[in-house]
Amino acid sequence: YNNWPYATIRTINTLLGSIDKGNLDDAEKDPLKGQAFFWRAWAYFSMVKGYGGVPLILDVQESSMSIDSLKVKRNSTSECFSQIIKDVDSAIAKLPPSWDNKNFGRIDKSAAMAFKARALLFYASPLFNPSDVVSRWQDAYNAASSAKQYCESQGKGLMDNFADIWDQQPNKEGIM
Repeated sequence: YNNWPYATIRTINTLLGSIDKGNLDDAEKDPLKGQAFFWRAWAYFSMVKGYGGVPLILDVQESSMSIDSLKVKRNSTSECFSQIIKDVDSAIAKLPPSWDNKNFGRIDKSAAMAFKARALLFYASPLFNPSDVVSRWQDAYNAASSAKQYCESQGKGLMDNFADIWDQQPNKEGIM
């Protein structure tokens, strides 16, 4: 990847900024938007895990913009996590429960809900929560519980025999 993740974020921002100008109906647009929101959250989460707060760029930066307007200050870690969760919530609202076999492997609602729980767990951990704010742990627990319940309602869960996950593909343990 050249310039990962900001090159990816720029592509996602371009899609999100222009998709409503096209002639796709909502049934086609919403899953695309949901995937875009998920992958933008994923990209920011990847950066925040390693660097803490990073510049949040949520619109396309045009090459015609002034140099000064292209310089974006670093956001706080809390602001970044808030944006990650906002994007994941947008993804959850727009993603389908599952995909047909032709589209197997795309991000669905179960994957987005599981990712939200993971992001909130990181945010609650001592790395990002040195003061041990209890509400962050509660948010992580609530998201994990909701994800587990939703995944189970979609037929996902643990295999009876763990060794079978290698021989039966796809299987119900596959979230993403």
